[in-house]
Amino acid sequence: MKQEGFESSRFENETNLQKAFLNEKAFLLYLIMFYVYILYSASLDVYYKGFTSNVKGRLESHLLGKSEFTSRANDWTLVYTEEYETKQLALIEEKRLKKLNRTSIQKLIQG
Repeated sequence: MKQEGFESSRFENETNLQKAFLNEKAFLLYLIMFYVYILYSASLDVYYKGFTSNVKGRLESHLLGKSEFTSRANDWTLVYTEEYETKQLALIEEKRLKKLNRTSIQKLIQG
């Protein structure tokens, strides 16, 4: 009989652990933010627009030439970021930014 109680208690503990894990996973997903960013290369006199969940890491990637377009220069500077709670919203904004002309981009950057 003791063993049955032990098994039942173990099952309840495993279920509680699973619930805690799922809650933590949902919480961490909630904490992940997405960013739209604009980079500028003085040597190319070009703006690059993109989105990411890790701005610092993405900038490093661009500077190391890991992106085909931005590999043409190594002087990219971050000139604009905007934070979004979902990937979908960030992608929508990135698409909008990519349609802007140079003057509109410069106005956005200047605030």
